[in-house]
Amino acid sequence: GPDTVVAALTQGAVKVGAIRFKGRAAMVSGEKVPRRYALVLGTKLASGDANLISSDRPVTAAFELKGRILSGSIQASQETEVKLFTGRATKVRLTINGELVEATPRRGLVSVKVPASNMAEFLSHQDEKIGYQTYE
Repeated sequence: GPDTVVAALTQGAVKVGAIRFKGRAAMVSGEKVPRRYALVLGTKLASGDANLISSDRPVTAAFELKGRILSGSIQASQETEVKLFTGRATKVRLTINGELVEATPRRGLVSVKVPASNMAEFLSHQDEKIGYQTYE
């Protein structure tokens, strides 16, 4: 299915269709099983019955499920523990603050510790990788 992108205009929880989140913005792609999902400066992202991302502190994260591998990145300005929905993935490849971490999911979830980092530096590197052009 198409990507569904939602931006929060107020503080607090946001619910649009099957998507529920706490943060600045969220994206979910995939009807019943999310194939791609992202959260910007948030602590919770869920779609349908799946709790996709949850943390104690705000994170910016993006993930894609291809076959049995979930890959993505997580960034946080404060140290936090992040729980991720992995679905049918048997391997998880994460970039945490620029460092590759591999994990094995258990019961469709993986939990990782994310140390504090410089969010502005991370976002500038993401722009370079993705190829976005920024104008001032």
